[in-house]
Amino acid sequence: MKFIPRLKKLKKHQKGKNLKTITKNNSLTTLYGAKTFIFKAIEPCVLTFIQLQAFYKACKKVLKRSGKIILKIFTHIPITKKPLEVRMGKGKGSIFCWIAKIKAGITICEVKANTILTVEKVFLYSRVKLPFKIKLCSL
Repeated sequence: MKFIPRLKKLKKHQKGKNLKTITKNNSLTTLYGAKTFIFKAIEPCVLTFIQLQAFYKACKKVLKRSGKIILKIFTHIPITKKPLEVRMGKGKGSIFCWIAKIKAGITICEVKANTILTVEKVFLYSRVKLPFKIKLCSL
């Protein structure tokens, strides 16, 4: 699974708004079933593609083939950084990493598993990988 965009017309972005001022956002879900659960963010944060990849791998490690996971967020905002010991000026730096701005109340992923205990185990193992608090909700 790719966590970095392949092609973008304009590679470098401006910083944008402060995360604390952004209001809540609820995304629509696509997985439907009796035992479908969603992980929701409680607080706003910035998530890098390395943290998202670690979260996804932790979920897949616990789930194995007994369930499905669908990520609802994608790292599409580039962060630029100038190299070390470079003088000021001469334009904007090159792309350092990719991030996603997480708003409070947004759905991070959907998990569909055979039992509720499996989903709770996935929640316990994967929430450690994220830099913000999440909660488990049922559909």
